[in-house]
Amino acid sequence: MNEEIKSKARDFLSRGRYVQLATVTKEKKPSLRNVAYVLEKNKIYFLTDKRSGKFKEIENNPNVACLISKDEDDWSKTLQLKVAGKTYLETNKNIVNKVFELLGEKYPGFKDFPPDPDFVVMYIELESGALMDNTKGFFISEVFNF
Repeated sequence: MNEEIKSKARDFLSRGRYVQLATVTKEKKPSLRNVAYVLEKNKIYFLTDKRSGKFKEIENNPNVACLISKDEDDWSKTLQLKVAGKTYLETNKNIVNKVFELLGEKYPGFKDFPPDPDFVVMYIELESGALMDNTKGFFISEVFNF
């Protein structure tokens, strides 16, 4: 059962456009933003600017959570996935280049971004998740580990 839920979660993540990424500020306040991403195995890769609040928040506390949902007017069709993990700076140039390539495939406008030395690739090593699939019953989450 757990493998079936993980497979459904990975499939849902692989088809998604954006996740809502939650971090914590240095004042211990929640911070939330949409992030364009690509999924590779159990890692969510995204691009950020080293000067951003998001980068500083992750440096201070690398534990994050993400939410992706498929919202419907008919609640019985709603699907929501929450995942949590630890975030790292990707330094392997081959992987960085591959992530840029994958981002360009998923988001065609991304290819027009000029190179910027302050942009870095980060990834979330997924640890746990909770999938709420209202087609199986209202507001019941199935919890799993990656």
